[in-house]
Amino acid sequence: KKPVLLFMAFLLNAGSIKASEAGLAFRYTPAKNNEAGFNFLLLHGLTSSKETWSDQVHKGLSEKGNVWAVDLPGFGDSLREPHSSQDEIMKPLLSFIRKRKLNHLVLIGHSVGAKIAVICASVVTPEKLIIEDMEMHPRKKFNRKSPA
Repeated sequence: KKPVLLFMAFLLNAGSIKASEAGLAFRYTPAKNNEAGFNFLLLHGLTSSKETWSDQVHKGLSEKGNVWAVDLPGFGDSLREPHSSQDEIMKPLLSFIRKRKLNHLVLIGHSVGAKIAVICASVVTPEKLIIEDMEMHPRKKFNRKSPA
């Protein structure tokens, strides 16, 4: 029983809250000093979820502000509705940002999350945009035919 109690205390001390709203699941870690500072919005890659962003990332960033990690639509704990376009993925994300009035926004995206962050930045104008491992150019189709 003692290790379970220690584990529960760790979760409580971490201060993270997991929730879902309008089909968009998220993890929230409030700023340590209770002053908002920045609002960090973490966007995961194609085969990932909000859990990609470790406790260390949440702990480190919460020194400077609130940390929000979301499961993009169709990933992790978010609704599994098929989305055919980036606009359909953006709609709940932009609603999430606007509803919370995330001032001093820092968008951090990895892979497809980076691409979504760039598109999002064109709409909400964050203070900072951090992208990692984003494909910059569309891939060309490989022609398997050998030259004649």
